[in-house]
Amino acid sequence: ARAMGDQMEQLRGDFDWSALKQVSHLEQENLALKMKLEDQDHELSGLRAALQEGGPISTSEIIAGEVRETKLQEMAKKNRMVNLALQREKEKSSQLSAQLASAKAEVKGAAAASAMPSDPNSVQAVCRQMVEEAAEAAETAQRSANDYKERCASMANRLEKEQG
Repeated sequence: ARAMGDQMEQLRGDFDWSALKQVSHLEQENLALKMKLEDQDHELSGLRAALQEGGPISTSEIIAGEVRETKLQEMAKKNRMVNLALQREKEKSSQLSAQLASAKAEVKGAAAASAMPSDPNSVQAVCRQMVEEAAEAAETAQRSANDYKERCASMANRLEKEQG
């Protein structure tokens, strides 16, 4: 039993643990290659099915379809981003309108609550300034919205031309 224990100690000392890392790395690479092969087999079977259903398909038709699909995905993503930006601008515009209404109510309340008569010219100047600021913000939001609408229309036209 003691001789067997000595042999086991000698084997443990001679074992190359770095080879285990290499085996693990090779197993990972093998798994990745198998997955890639399965994907290509799946794509090939889909192409064979399409070929049987619709007659011959050229490589250029396949590539054109992939390019078209990619462009559609990109344009859909851009369209979502534009719509989100438009929605944010609309929200900003409605917030500014609410702030304007609130400020007008404050001015009216302050003027009515004060026992001393306030200077109508100064109140009017403040109100005009607030209205001008709100109008400028609304115009900016409207211009941004129009720009986004034009971009969306342009993208839609381009997409129709490419598909057509």
